Amino acid sequence: MWVFVCNKQCYPYVDPTPLHLGADDIPALTWRQRYKYLGCPVGAGSAQDLSSIKDSLQRDTELLMTSPLAEWHKLDAYRRFLYPRLTYALKIFFPGSSWCRKLDTGTRKWLKKAVCIPSRSCSSYLYTPQNIGGLGIPCIEDEMHIARVAQAFKFLADTRDPVVRKIAMSQLQDVVKRRGRLPKLATVSIDQSLWSSVRASLTHTHSTIQISPESASIHCGDKTVHWHKRQEVNQVLKSPTYHRHLTSLREATDQGRANFSTSLAEASNYFIYSSAFLTFAQYRFTLRARLNLLPTRTVQARRGKAITDTRCRLCHQAEETLSHVTNHCLHNMGLIRERHNAILERLIRAIPPSLGDKFKEQPLPNTSGANGLRDYHRTGRSLSDDY
Repeated sequence: MWVFVCNKQCYPYVDPTPLHLGADDIPALTWRQRYKYLGCPVGAGSAQDLSSIKDSLQRDTELLMTSPLAEWHKLDAYRRFLYPRLTYALKIFFPGSSWCRKLDTGTRKWLKKAVCIPSRSCSSYLYTPQNIGGLGIPCIEDEMHIARVAQAFKFLADTRDPVVRKIAMSQLQDVVKRRGRLPKLATVSIDQSLWSSVRASLTHTHSTIQISPESASIHCGDKTVHWHKRQEVNQVLKSPTYHRHLTSLREATDQGRANFSTSLAEASNYFIYSSAFLTFAQYRFTLRARLNLLPTRTVQARRGKAITDTRCRLCHQAEETLSHVTNHCLHNMGLIRERHNAILERLIRAIPPSLGDKFKEQPLPNTSGANGLRDYHRTGRSLSDDY
């Protein structure tokens, strides 16, 4: 379809040449008609549909998060089915940061409700990768910046299409010239906001693009990606965003304290998308406990509640902190013993049969065994030291 403009009037013309794909005819688009590719409208005026994409995602996120599915099923469904709708849209529309932030805000509200954590909880907990103690939800603003940098890198480094690379280089030089960084060059008619937005995305991802006459390369921290390893670009650019969310989580005085321990081993976070060996109540308790959101007296006092005595309401001997209640309170020692022994039983069942006869049950060191805590030793090493 061609569009001729005369005196600000548009005159569309559809080429009558028939096109075929196998035995099927390919229909021609008429004026203001569009088709959808991977869920995104493509054609004249398609950018207007960004608002409809956002409304659709927010509506379906609300429906998913208020459904009777289990919490981990909701998180997994959002990652696998709802968020991928945006993947192609972020690559072809390049929405602004404000659009992405509004969409992040709208979906974040429902994600927190789904896992029963309050809206005041640290948002970086959602976006920190699962293997280091977060929920592993993609941040839409981060993904937009990464897609923008990756697309610019493709324009500037793809040696397979020298025409595209030449046009991109010419446009970039013109933008730099307008900023007074190079001598005056021939004027090129471009949309200057394209490369200005790429520059903002490079700042957001803490990366740079180094251009050479032959190709280009991306530098992010101590990592460099050349064109022949372009499949690594996204993963390299995600590293600083992951680090930023992790740092933000750990800087939260109360809510980030547990992450220093939960991020040490990937196995500590296996349950987030499977909930293996946990009930619904235990799953919700664990997520809230990791953010120190349980209503212990010390937490309530720090949040301005009128609490004068912060000692444990059960043993009245120490400050009522989450660590004290779950590990040291004498009143809860029976439950602590059951948890300890249950973990050991699981470890023993996981040991290969060839090593099973080499373990010997005995009391914990410096105890008489009267407290019921058991331990297993093999060649002088305590099994309880390994978890």
